[in-house]
Amino acid sequence: MKHTLTYAIITAFCLTTVALANVQQSSQGDESQQPGQVAQKEEQKAQISLNEMKKSAALNYIHHVNEMGIELSKIARAKSQSEEVKQISQQMLQAHQDSEQLLNDLSKRENVKISKYQPADYEKTVMDQLKDMTGQQFDQAYLQTMRASHEMAARDLRALKASISDPQIKSYISDSLAGVQKYKKTISKMSQGKSMQKQAAGTASKSTY
Repeated sequence: MKHTLTYAIITAFCLTTVALANVQQSSQGDESQQPGQVAQKEEQKAQISLNEMKKSAALNYIHHVNEMGIELSKIARAKSQSEEVKQISQQMLQAHQDSEQLLNDLSKRENVKISKYQPADYEKTVMDQLKDMTGQQFDQAYLQTMRASHEMAARDLRALKASISDPQIKSYISDSLAGVQKYKKTISKMSQGKSMQKQAAGTASKSTY
C-alpha cells in the first residue's frame, strides 16, 4: 500500500510537469493578450490540472485499500478458526464494501477514472503466505498484517487529506480515516490479546509434567 501511494504521487508529479510544459507553449503562442493576463490564465489552468490529479491519486489509492481489505477479509473468514477474528474480518469486509460503493458514486460525480485493482507483487506474496497458514499461526499473522496495513493507511490518508481542497473528497477521506483508525485500535488490542494467549499457552506447556 505504501508503494501504491508512492506510485500515484510520482505519476501525478510527472503529469503535472507535462501540463506545465504545455502551459508554457500555449502562453508563448498567444500574442493577442497581455503577458500578465496570459500568465494568470495559464497558471489557473495548471492549478486546476494539478487538483484533478490529486483527486485521482486520492480516490484510486482508497480504491486499492478497499479492494485489498476485501480480499484479506475474505481470506480470514475462510481460514480463521477464531470467532473473534472472523467477526472483525466480517465487519471490515462490510466497511470496505460500503466505502467502495461511496467511492464509485463520488468518482462519477467528480469525473475521476478509477483504475482496475491490481495487487502489487509484495501484496500477492502476503496473501499467498496467509493462505498457506492455519489455526493460531494464521490468526497471529493476519492480525499483524492488518495492524501494519492500517497504520500505513492512516498515515497515507492524513497526507492525502492535507493535499486535497475538494470538500466532498476531503470529507470522504476524513470518513475513511476515521474508519481506519477505529479498526487499527481494535486490531491492536486483539493482536496483543492473541500474543498474551500464545505466551500463556507456551508457559503452561513448559510447566506440565
